[in-house]
Amino acid sequence: MPAPQSCTPDGSGGKVDPEQWTPTQNPKTTVVPGQMRSDCEELPEGFTKADADKAETMEAGLVAPQRTGTRAAEACQVYWPAPYQVCGAIRDKYNALGGPNSFLLWPTSGELTNPDGAGKRTTFQNGPIYWSAGGGAHPVVNHFFAAWQRNGWEAGVLGYPTSDEIVNPDGVGRRQHFQRGDIYWRLNEAYAIGGAIRDRWIQLGAEAGALGYPTTDEIVAGKYDGRYNNFENGTITWSGTTGLDVLYGPFRDKWAAVGREGGTLGYPTTDEQVTPNGLGRYALFEGGSIYRKNGAPGPFTVAGAIRQQWGDSGWEAGRFGFPTSDEYDLDGGRAQDFEGGTLAWNIGDPRSDFDPPTGACPAAICENPATGVRDDSPTIQRAPADDKLPPPCSEVSKMAPDPSKQILCTKDDPAGTGQRALSGPAYPADSAIQKECYDEFPGVHTERLYSCRVVVVNYEIMVPGETEPAGGTQLIVELESRTKWNTKVFTFRQRATVVDVWGAMSYAKLKMAPICQVPGQNCDIQGTQMPWWEMEDGKKFFVENDIDPGNIPQDQLVGVNKLAVDFNFRPSDSYSWAEIVHVQEAPLAVIRCDNMLSANKPGCVFPEIRPVLTYNEPAKVGELAGHIAAAQNSGVPGGVGGTPLHKGTQELETVNRDITCKKNPRVPSPVPTGRDCDEYPFASSREGGSFGGAERTFTDGCLLPDVAQGVTGPGYSICMINLSHNRSGGSSARWFYHWNRVLKDDPFYVQALNGSLPTP
Repeated sequence: MPAPQSCTPDGSGGKVDPEQWTPTQNPKTTVVPGQMRSDCEELPEGFTKADADKAETMEAGLVAPQRTGTRAAEACQVYWPAPYQVCGAIRDKYNALGGPNSFLLWPTSGELTNPDGAGKRTTFQNGPIYWSAGGGAHPVVNHFFAAWQRNGWEAGVLGYPTSDEIVNPDGVGRRQHFQRGDIYWRLNEAYAIGGAIRDRWIQLGAEAGALGYPTTDEIVAGKYDGRYNNFENGTITWSGTTGLDVLYGPFRDKWAAVGREGGTLGYPTTDEQVTPNGLGRYALFEGGSIYRKNGAPGPFTVAGAIRQQWGDSGWEAGRFGFPTSDEYDLDGGRAQDFEGGTLAWNIGDPRSDFDPPTGACPAAICENPATGVRDDSPTIQRAPADDKLPPPCSEVSKMAPDPSKQILCTKDDPAGTGQRALSGPAYPADSAIQKECYDEFPGVHTERLYSCRVVVVNYEIMVPGETEPAGGTQLIVELESRTKWNTKVFTFRQRATVVDVWGAMSYAKLKMAPICQVPGQNCDIQGTQMPWWEMEDGKKFFVENDIDPGNIPQDQLVGVNKLAVDFNFRPSDSYSWAEIVHVQEAPLAVIRCDNMLSANKPGCVFPEIRPVLTYNEPAKVGELAGHIAAAQNSGVPGGVGGTPLHKGTQELETVNRDITCKKNPRVPSPVPTGRDCDEYPFASSREGGSFGGAERTFTDGCLLPDVAQGVTGPGYSICMINLSHNRSGGSSARWFYHWNRVLKDDPFYVQALNGSLPTP
């Protein structure tokens, strides 16, 4: 059968598969079997022969009018093999894009009337083209179509498209304009932005400005029927009551953290802007402010009565400077820290130091605590190590010759422990432990919540009677354990590095087993246990375990009197020394776990370290630190290097407070405004006011004219200091007691730095 005129066979009897679509040449007006374009040209995916043949006859139906010049031919076109007519402005746009050769591919519908009865659309395999009288014809596809759909298509806030996709000046993103807004795309995300928010964003530089691309559509807010859009680096909000305002990154995040417009701050009432003194940034809100000093932590909210006090003192340009914290609870009221001090509101009576801590733990206690003092008389004794050291290699060499034996032996060293001191041990860049652990080699470095050590293991293989070893190894082993104040489960980490392995020790296997011992009960060692691992030069082994010391009843404590790692070696298949050799244990400091504090959570510490409470924030506790330092200099105990204080009881705390401040006739009543009676040693300590000794004060600024000045020796001191300083110090003491698990009769020290006594 001859080939039809509408297509050209490929010469091999098969169908052609052209790279580009072209209109059908001489289309058939009726289906003629074997002579249709579909008989000799491959069909694109998604179309049937029936579709293609119908399309060809539809093309023929449009060609005849075209020859006579009728309007039907001018208005519509069929794109074989899609059996649909594409008409008018939509056809023109489609052809301008390349028709089926464009990203849209083939039509999947004829022209459709939109629900508004006015606009038109035609769908294609990769998206539609929409037309309106006001906007013209434009494709809306992929992420743009999804964003338009989310916003209600043409009936929604955006209306009809008024442009095709446009590449943005950055060469990365794209945008498309609509009658009442735009959609912006970047990195496979597209979001709608319109109205006043869009206008403000464009005014600020659009996607090239500080805000960057939108990351949400315009969102309806829950207050005042407001609106907002989030951007990569900020947000723009609008409400009919507060207007249009801009917040950037950290300010936006802070506002969101306190509940956005539905939170305590409400809507912003200004843009984020530079403070008048040029040192920071701020934004005002219905219910307060957000401030941040350049280069400092933050930002922080300031609101209510504290904001009023701060404003009365000159805002950030006044003596208090910028805020350095958010508001926090303090003794029944509220307080906030500033560069120049602490402002407080509605403070009640001082809380007990035995109460659970509240608010954020001070960095000087929980992040960068002062170095503790080792206790030479620990209450928990370490269990002896169960070492079964192999014989010294020098002894093996003196044994009767026996070539059939290979014996693991301790490389000779002065201590005879299997450890050889490193010459100035270097702290590896990839170490798993703190540098102090290397600095104190071969001893154990211990802090209140941390213990670590470095162990160097040296062993050789000797044949009895031989003078030279048959093999050997050196390992550097790092051990550390961390406890926590609010859980009894602590971590134990072990890392071994094979520095050298040779001869009969090559490919021998090492196993390190954690050991935990609590008298009268079992430890639960959780996590992966180290398998037998072959030793090779430079190889590293790392194991981490969580350890639960067992049941700790309320108001009880338990002691972990052994936390160690046990070293074991097993020969490779090529050598004949003993099957498994247990060599030595490497212990850390003992651990004390208790369930005796008011927070009702068990926790663990290393009790051989006496903790140190440091006061070193002049703006926050300056007068408290000044009073403590003066008291210690006059002979009152508690300073580092002197006699420690010891924690007392809550009942004793009440007695001590009555003696020193609450019922002391020499303390003025009512207390002067903004002042608070501070006593040292702490009322919560055994050495408080009831301990005995002489009462004293310092300078007229303490406002205690009936209390003697210049007194030295044992006793106690009182001074009327800044209210906020005293209460902040009390909050820190509560954190100190709980974080360090300071129990009744535990020794501790107080370090007061950079303080000053109050002035009259």
